[in-house]
Amino acid sequence: MFRLVQIAPGAYVASSSLYLTNSVVIEGLNHNVLVIDPAVTVQELMMLGVDLRQAGMKTELGFSTHPHWDHVLWSPALGNLPRYATGRAIQSLRTHRDIMFAEMMQAEPRATIPPCSANSRSFRQQVRLCRGPARPPN
Repeated sequence: MFRLVQIAPGAYVASSSLYLTNSVVIEGLNHNVLVIDPAVTVQELMMLGVDLRQAGMKTELGFSTHPHWDHVLWSPALGNLPRYATGRAIQSLRTHRDIMFAEMMQAEPRATIPPCSANSRSFRQQVRLCRGPARPPN
């Protein structure tokens, strides 16, 4: 992944070498950031977390723009935070989780999605692809 590049005030991207996928970071007040579609390899996800910390930014939440496996990834390096998506995307994740996991493992064998229940019901609830309860935003 290329290092985090500022493309406009408060807007950053990091481009993956796999599929040319972009991770988007939007900076808010006090250097808190929204991470959109972090991707794709284990190393790239880890380095995105490192880049954010080195820039003095703190991830507050994540957002998945659509339910393809390379748009719902996350890493402990980004923090144990809420992640959001539309209700339709969450339903698709529930229905196609095993297929998406197989596609992900083919492209990035070192990646993991720990088991958990997908209990989100709306845009305002957390996408669940990792351990922990869903919680709506404040």
